[in-house]
Amino acid sequence: MNIKVIDKSEVAYFENLYINGYYNNKYSDEPVSYNTFLFTDRSIYRPGQTVYFKGIAISTKDETSQVITNQQLTASLYNVNGEKIKTIDLITNDYGSVAGEFILPSDGLTGTFSLRLKGNNIYNGYASFSVEEYKRPKFETSFNPITESIKVNDSVTVTGKALAYAGASISDAKVVYRVKRNVQYPRWYYWRHPVTTDQGQEITHGETLTDATGNYTITFKAIPRRNG
Repeated sequence: MNIKVIDKSEVAYFENLYINGYYNNKYSDEPVSYNTFLFTDRSIYRPGQTVYFKGIAISTKDETSQVITNQQLTASLYNVNGEKIKTIDLITNDYGSVAGEFILPSDGLTGTFSLRLKGNNIYNGYASFSVEEYKRPKFETSFNPITESIKVNDSVTVTGKALAYAGASISDAKVVYRVKRNVQYPRWYYWRHPVTTDQGQEITHGETLTDATGNYTITFKAIPRRNG
């Protein structure tokens, strides 16, 4: 499952989370369910980087939940082949949480790695993440909103801007673009027609350069779809 957490102006995304199965037998002498939530600081890492993680153990009984303190947990790191690489022992604090870190191998296969928390066979948590060789982008580019009304066969000009993450404009940079047209059918169209996926049709493509302020323009004709 995926979770989105919003706190004032900060937003955090947690992907591919696993919640331990629910255990609650009403005929048992102790109908308690146990869950351990495990989070990593990022969803993708490069080989050799450090994975910071945090886990929270809770128990639920009679629809009331509480954190589990002073509980010994074992955190393990597994590679893409499911082989255990490293293990550390932790104990939950007064808030039912543990925190730790693993340094990823600098060599070997890349792909989906995982972390697992275990304790007494009931406090189990799981989280997966990607380990890939990638270069962190140093800039971003975006288009300014189009505020005018456009009809088919009109000439359309869109303006974009290339900006470095440091805040400086990127001038005299090559921009490679491709313009595709996708058909959007009204919802009622699918009542009598099968659902199809429109792959789009290329209208134009080319290259241009950013100016001294990092801006660039792309002009194309809004060619309509021809029937038949």
